[in-house]
Amino acid sequence: MVAEEVKNWNFKNSVSELKKEFGDKILVDQPLMKLTTFGTGGNARLLMEVKSAEDLSMIVKVARRLGIPVFMLGGGSNVLIADSGYDGLILKNSIMGMECDGEEIRGGGGVAEIGRFCCRYRSYRP
Repeated sequence: MVAEEVKNWNFKNSVSELKKEFGDKILVDQPLMKLTTFGTGGNARLLMEVKSAEDLSMIVKVARRLGIPVFMLGGGSNVLIADSGYDGLILKNSIMGMECDGEEIRGGGGVAEIGRFCCRYRSYRP
């Protein structure tokens, strides 16, 4: 995993702050093996499933303020997680949906979905 190296973040205070902001969306010591196609890896100290761009923006700002290392996890393919887990916050990207505004297409997770969307609406020209 590639992530910003942040040292000396306070786990107990961070959990308290995150729970104030995000409530039960913040999970502690969650197994990551269920979130990867290889089915390997230890636990995430903190985990949050992100379902909107607004939540993503807010959680990243709060995590940076608290000095928590953050890793964004998509569908979990092509990712190997150490048996020791991840000492930080894993953000599970579950942002779905797409919007087309003239020439611009904005989408959540999944490049394949954007490709299908473009083909369906004839936006793709080889």
